[in-house]
Amino acid sequence: MLNNGFVKNYFFNKKKFNKNIVKTKKVFKSFKSDLNNFKVPLFKSYEKDYNLDFSPTLIRKFYRFKNIIIIGMGGSILGSKSIYSFLGSKIKKKVFFFDNLDLNLNLQFNKIKNLKNSCFIIIS
Repeated sequence: MLNNGFVKNYFFNKKKFNKNIVKTKKVFKSFKSDLNNFKVPLFKSYEKDYNLDFSPTLIRKFYRFKNIIIIGMGGSILGSKSIYSFLGSKIKKKVFFFDNLDLNLNLQFNKIKNLKNSCFIIIS
């Protein structure tokens, strides 16, 4: 897909990149189908009779992660930071905040031991 030697040699494995592109296209196609059929969960949250869905299956899905990595910019990340500061003692997972205004991003990133055990939440 990309024949740029710079990108291939310095950033990633071409096979892995192409495999991820295929996965991304599949997810996008599924999302587009859901959008066309009005099945997007975010839109359902605006309905008057909406109930939060914290099913045991959903909880188990996220329970396995040891780290929670929250990425945001300025004001968008402040809400999650304030909730964490209030509930931080009850949360058993390591929570990392990556804010574009933080000068110590690199130091914080180096504290993460294994990215496979991490759940990424991107807030914009």
